[in-house]
Amino acid sequence: MKLSNHFLPAKKPGMSLVEVLIVLFLVSIILIFAYRIFFSQAKVITQSIEFMNVNENFRRITTYLGKDIREANQIIDPFPIPVEESSEVVTRPGVVLRMFKFQIDPSLPHDGPQGQKEFIHEIIYELIPDQNPQAPTIPRFKLIRTEYIQEKPGERSIQKNELAGNIRDFILFRNIRKPPA
Repeated sequence: MKLSNHFLPAKKPGMSLVEVLIVLFLVSIILIFAYRIFFSQAKVITQSIEFMNVNENFRRITTYLGKDIREANQIIDPFPIPVEESSEVVTRPGVVLRMFKFQIDPSLPHDGPQGQKEFIHEIIYELIPDQNPQAPTIPRFKLIRTEYIQEKPGERSIQKNELAGNIRDFILFRNIRKPPA
């Protein structure tokens, strides 16, 4: 006996509801993985750029600071503290380092019995509060280096540089050396 085809559904081109749901499920899983990979890579790139900026700022600060300290004739601030108190020092806005450098100019004639004339350089490193748009409650600072150059009595020229910004902690101190026993 032969069955008639009029009771069976006709084959039409297209997809069933089950096939559509399976495709949507697979596509959503692929999109979720792509989303996670993209944003994790963006986070890694942001962190590496921040690390590069920190390293660049650190190099700039140590270059200026090392040169100025080597050439300084007199360091005014910070005052020396005992080694035991160095762990209690915290980051504060204001003058971090103040020093004087006396530079003799050989091109100028002698100034009487005291020798040649000299330029007086006063160098000040200062932390200034800086706005942190990502986290306004976390204090951030800018490190400013200001150099006052006195070529003649009463005349000063000023050179001001912003060495680094977005500084969270910057502590500079001098220790009192214990005399040898």
